[in-house]
Amino acid sequence: MVMMRITEKKQQVERDVLLLPEDMMMLILSKLPRKSLIRFKCVSRAWFHLICTVCRQYYPNKSSPCHLMIVSQHQQSHRTHRFSLIHLPKEAKEETSLLPLPDAFDLKLPFFLCRPHPGKKILSSNGLVCFFFNEDVCNYAFNPITRHILKLPHIPYHTCNVSFNAGFGYLPRRDEHKIVVWFVRDDLKMSHAASGCWVLSLKKSINGTIAVVESWRRLGVDSPPVAASFSDSFCVNGTIYWLCSYANEGTAQKQHLLLSFDLDEEAFQLRPHPSFPLTAKMVEIEGSLCVGELGFCDGHYFVLWEFKNGDYWVMKHEVNDFFHLGHRRRRLSFLACTRSKSGAKQLVFMGDDEAGGGHGRRLLSYNLQSQILRRSSEDLQPLLGDDGLYFLF
Repeated sequence: MVMMRITEKKQQVERDVLLLPEDMMMLILSKLPRKSLIRFKCVSRAWFHLICTVCRQYYPNKSSPCHLMIVSQHQQSHRTHRFSLIHLPKEAKEETSLLPLPDAFDLKLPFFLCRPHPGKKILSSNGLVCFFFNEDVCNYAFNPITRHILKLPHIPYHTCNVSFNAGFGYLPRRDEHKIVVWFVRDDLKMSHAASGCWVLSLKKSINGTIAVVESWRRLGVDSPPVAASFSDSFCVNGTIYWLCSYANEGTAQKQHLLLSFDLDEEAFQLRPHPSFPLTAKMVEIEGSLCVGELGFCDGHYFVLWEFKNGDYWVMKHEVNDFFHLGHRRRRLSFLACTRSKSGAKQLVFMGDDEAGGGHGRRLLSYNLQSQILRRSSEDLQPLLGDDGLYFLF
């Protein structure tokens, strides 16, 4: 009798509730931030299905990073880290300085991220981040939005005495992430069987979890130049790129090349490029690979190059002494290229804060059209601390 009354009451409530059409519900949900949708999926199976559909239709995958993550160790535990998220919008909604979002959380990691690691690499692509630790021979994939961490399978033949280079990218055609690694050849430390390149495929589900699609697979391709030095990788339109340089045999002259790896064809290609330093920053602007070179010579200068149609290099912008500091040097790092509300391109940097005596760190935005420099209102040095680091994803 009690169960019948409960059932009747439930049916009465369902009749009284106004049910919106599914297309209207999807339109409403599409206006919410993606992070909120991910948190709402656990309400029920119906909500899970509806929100997953919204994510697929209204949030297409984008390969260029739009978030800056600052990580520092927690005071009480080296494994507990404080993550602070800053949104770098591709198009500003108003002509104001960049403002960090008040989004921070503590997360206990299975590794020491902020501790110095020989050969540590942090690579990101399309919302996922990979951490490589040559010393610990352990590698991880991380989704900063859902906070899901996946320990990756052991790289074949990898030991802590052998160095390797890595690239991480996203293949839109198959909706997969791929990791490619190749070892630094050293006959004293590794066997001939370890030479060559290896690829691992990952899949990010609609709920943000990461899974291995295909474990490490050896490729039958020639490895990149062994004696070369490489920058961190960057992926655009299903192709991973590295800036590299190496000295020709018998001469001290260095050759500057752009190394690419097509994630679909799984093949390397070398192309010449202007003499960028390995510290130059690769970014994606309107679907093209661009390289931002930041230097100092009678003032800070910045040059932005575009790899036009994947064929040749074109200088897009050149700015000299844009901080008007003369011979005063300042710590600067180029992060991204965004657009203001009026459509003008903006260069985003992380730089020292002159208002704080050079001890603070702020986001700086330089408008290429108006030549106006704006500073974020919040000092990021307390977030970075003494051992903090930051990366884009």
